[in-house]
Amino acid sequence: MLEGILYGCNAIMNGEAGDVRTISKSYGTLVIYIVIGAVLGGLLGELLSSVEALSSLMPYLKNPYPVLDIVPSVLDLYVIKLTLGLAFSPNLMSIIGVVAAVWIFKHT
Repeated sequence: MLEGILYGCNAIMNGEAGDVRTISKSYGTLVIYIVIGAVLGGLLGELLSSVEALSSLMPYLKNPYPVLDIVPSVLDLYVIKLTLGLAFSPNLMSIIGVVAAVWIFKHT
């Protein structure tokens, strides 16, 4: 198995791997693209918040929109205390990042 991986790496390094479009795309890869796009979009929103020219637009781009909010539950077993909850509240910049990530995924 290691030989196959090393052969594939050498083929890529030597330019013998063929067209990049022949690599199959999976749902896992799409999820990674979406998560990275959301994080980068949120970071870009934070960086652009200090730009004076966008000061009137940034409250709309940075305002979080709660989509899912599950109140945390606590399970106390006296030895360990477990708290589980989930909140999903993207902002508009994160959504723009996700759209850009999906577009990049489709066109690469």
